[in-house]
Amino acid sequence: MKKKDRPEQYESTYYPLEITEWNWPYYFSTCPDLKPRPDLPRLGPFLEDRDINITGRLLAPKKLEGRLIEIRIVGDRNIADVMEHPEKCLENPKSIGSLTIRGKRSEAICFVPFYAVHTLCLLLHAEKIKFLILTGQPLYRGTADLRAIHFEKEYKHEDWS
Repeated sequence: MKKKDRPEQYESTYYPLEITEWNWPYYFSTCPDLKPRPDLPRLGPFLEDRDINITGRLLAPKKLEGRLIEIRIVGDRNIADVMEHPEKCLENPKSIGSLTIRGKRSEAICFVPFYAVHTLCLLLHAEKIKFLILTGQPLYRGTADLRAIHFEKEYKHEDWS
């Protein structure tokens, strides 16, 4: 039996959540291996990883309402570089992340420009961001590509339905 491919979908589903917790792990080190590898981009002399980890409670769609979800927002230097030099982008990106809701597992990963992570942390700390709205495809077999991430201080359901 042949596995069906996910149909191409252009409709959007909103996955709003109220942020209940967040943290900002940071990692910096010397690069352990400067030898080029075909499966990795060329690394410089240092490695740096700056993420925001958010836990929240989904507010919609109705069947997911109240479900806890963990979201990892990753600062990506390549996105920042392409935003400054759009001519370097060889193809249009299909997503900025993915959402997985299957069984007890509820998680998402989103990529944002590296320089935005620090600002987002300051806004979270100052409680200027209390809601996060993920926009993407409808769930299909427990996963969805995400096309947008939106940060808000207030959330009104009617604005996002």
